[in-house]
Amino acid sequence: MLGDNRGDSLDSRYWGPEPQKWIVGVAFATYWPINRIGFF
Repeated sequence: MLGDNRGDSLDSRYWGPEPQKWIVGVAFATYWPINRIGFF
C-alpha cells in the first residue's frame, strides 16, 4: 500500500507487505493522471 504523500508517508515501503486479511476494499477507478481516467 502506498500513501498519498509518497515523500513523507510511512506506508508498505517502510513497514513491508500487508497481510491480505487486512485489505478491506478494492480500487475500482482511477482519476489521475487525466489521460488514465477509467474504471477497472
